[in-house]
Amino acid sequence: MTFNLSTLSVASLDFATIKQNLIAFLSQYPEFRDYDLSNPSSASGVFLDILAANTAYNGFYLQQTLTNSFVSSATNRKALLLLASNAGILVQDSISSRVLATVTNTTTTDIPAYYVFNGISSSGVQITLYNTEIIPASTSNEIELVSGFGITEFGNFDLASQSLVIPYIYDPSTIQVTVDDEIWTYVDVTTNVPNGNVYTIINGI
Repeated sequence: MTFNLSTLSVASLDFATIKQNLIAFLSQYPEFRDYDLSNPSSASGVFLDILAANTAYNGFYLQQTLTNSFVSSATNRKALLLLASNAGILVQDSISSRVLATVTNTTTTDIPAYYVFNGISSSGVQITLYNTEIIPASTSNEIELVSGFGITEFGNFDLASQSLVIPYIYDPSTIQVTVDDEIWTYVDVTTNVPNGNVYTIINGI
């Protein structure tokens, strides 16, 4: 039996539409006139459900794969970063706004890192600022405060690869790695690695 595939509509990735298109296509042929194609409880109806679901899944994944295989059509950040990496391009890291401010600690205790400082931007918008280093007690120094929406902790460390994937929206210069209450030292991958517990940050996908 020969099918005229030009009469099969393939313009939709929606499950229901795919199933209706298959029913309309098969109903053209005398060989399928005795099949209860529109009845979801019939054997042919169940078969069409499976075929339509499989078509929808494959169509979706194929569309995503092809769309995100090219810079001109990629629709998500991960795909763009991967394409740029393959081309030898390192995308600029996310960078938080910063301000130099004189902070006076009049207490007898240190101000811990990532303490919350509230401020107002030049446009009158309330912002939240954080210090990335400890501010010693009874000191007054000019320090750098980093703007941010909050502090996020990640615990999804992969022991096999010895790595931790962090979303691209985070400023890598503000990251602190702590293991068993010990703060690890950041090192650049281009420099000599010192002894001790260290970590590095790779611009990846």
